[in-house]
Amino acid sequence: MSVKRSSNRKYVKAAALFAAASFSVAALAGCGDKVDSNEQSTQQSATPVAADAIDPDSLIGNWQLVDGHSSAGEITPVPDSPVTLDIESIDKLSGRICNNYNGKLELTADTDDPTMIFFNTGPMMQTRMACPDEAVTTVEDRYIEAINRVKKAQLEGSDLVLTGDDIELRFAPASN
Repeated sequence: MSVKRSSNRKYVKAAALFAAASFSVAALAGCGDKVDSNEQSTQQSATPVAADAIDPDSLIGNWQLVDGHSSAGEITPVPDSPVTLDIESIDKLSGRICNNYNGKLELTADTDDPTMIFFNTGPMMQTRMACPDEAVTTVEDRYIEAINRVKKAQLEGSDLVLTGDDIELRFAPASN
């Protein structure tokens, strides 16, 4: 019996030492990598976001053209004939110059430049009434051609600036 007790004690001691050694190794292995839950959420949400990043929804509203240009020439509104742009939602726009226009719109964030929004329109539908004078007709024709070629939008202060190849249209918030 003394031989059995002696071998059982050795077995229990060996198992206890093995368990203690395993626990110590596991504890030491995790020391350098331990992250509490607050640190972990901070590390996971540490993706930088530009302070001036804009959300496509921020463009929704009523705008009035201040000035613009395209490869066809200057696009300057004629007094008493404002050029309006109403972004009704991120997928619909409308407005008025001499004639009413409307169309589909797609606004999506530019992941490479968070200060810009991709601005894509479908072909504009437009009423075709005669404008009161040739200057308004010229502005309308240039504007409709330009808005169909806009590729990006951004906010500069309170102004909305739409750009594309050889196009810049600057709008101020419309005073209703």
